[in-house]
Amino acid sequence: MGVLPRRAAVTAGALLASIVVAAAAMRAVSANADMAAALSTAGAVAFAVFAVAAAWSLASRLQRGEPLQVQVAAIGAGMAALVAGDFVYWAHESLLRVEPYPSSADLLYIASFPLLGGGLLLALRAFTRGQRQTVPLAVSAAVSLAGTVAVWLTVLGPLMGDTEASVLEKALGAFYPLGDLWLLLFPALALALALVRFAGGRLATPWAIVSFGALAMAATDTAYTWLDYAGTYVSGSLVDVGWWVAYAAIGLGLVTLAEVQGVRGGRSRER
Repeated sequence: MGVLPRRAAVTAGALLASIVVAAAAMRAVSANADMAAALSTAGAVAFAVFAVAAAWSLASRLQRGEPLQVQVAAIGAGMAALVAGDFVYWAHESLLRVEPYPSSADLLYIASFPLLGGGLLLALRAFTRGQRQTVPLAVSAAVSLAGTVAVWLTVLGPLMGDTEASVLEKALGAFYPLGDLWLLLFPALALALALVRFAGGRLATPWAIVSFGALAMAATDTAYTWLDYAGTYVSGSLVDVGWWVAYAAIGLGLVTLAEVQGVRGGRSRER
């Protein structure tokens, strides 16, 4: 896929250092569950805001209506929905002192899935340019289907049979893992596989990084689903670093995309 442009490489180094330092800090305070959870949430929000800022900066400098602008705006909106959802969740939990599940935060979390997945599918369409991508789509569908079966057997099946869970709880409990598998993993993996034929291409590297971020998000979400169902998930544990990596990668991919497009202080040099 080629090497990162200079500015993107510097950004990648800064992000990696931030993740390592934050993870070490979270590990150091692991005995204090509240502090570890606070660090985890702060890290997730910080990296998600970075991704939103990268998307907004790039989209605002592209020509209005340009396909690339729509792709970037969709991904940025998806990340913004995650940040807003985290804020609403925090407000319910810390200010209103109510159980934040189910809550209005879920509406924002749910909105993030089609926005992120839609942006990835638009990028896939742009790269394929009308050509059939049977293999990437088939492989991605097979992986998502296998994940669906695994999640159903381990989590969703028992949840659907839980007579104490409300209909809304069951619906949300099913949507999140299925959304991860079909609205994140499926388009991200299909795009990543399609990009293989563009090895060395100017736009392949940034979209490969974005795809990696989406895949990391889906994987971390799925790990959380299993751990939470098993009762072993603890907020502030190192599994939360997966979200940091995912959000940072999406932001880095967009920063790299801006650089290869020649977008810095003004409009893109590409028309």
